[in-house]
Amino acid sequence: MLNYGYAILESQTRVQTVSDGFDPLAGIYHEVSEGTPSNVLNVMEPDRPRIDRAVLEFALSQTFSMKDFYLRKDGVCRIGAELVRNLVVNLQLRTYRTK
Repeated sequence: MLNYGYAILESQTRVQTVSDGFDPLAGIYHEVSEGTPSNVLNVMEPDRPRIDRAVLEFALSQTFSMKDFYLRKDGVCRIGAELVRNLVVNLQLRTYRTK
């Protein structure tokens, strides 16, 4: 769930960074490698606790069931599509409210 939250934050930050005229790849704190949006990762760092809090509040407000998750053949556990939809809507509502 945190990964989804961070992906939303990264997307929002990338759009804002580019619209502000900055290069999303030219960062200083994260390792600069081809295709890594280092600047975006740098800029989003201060907002990660906001995502952490929103995911924690979401998780504490839910009652999960086995249908919310699935296990891939390689043993990796993933969250199901319906839970992802609820999480994304909830994160967008919570993170936009706290800005």
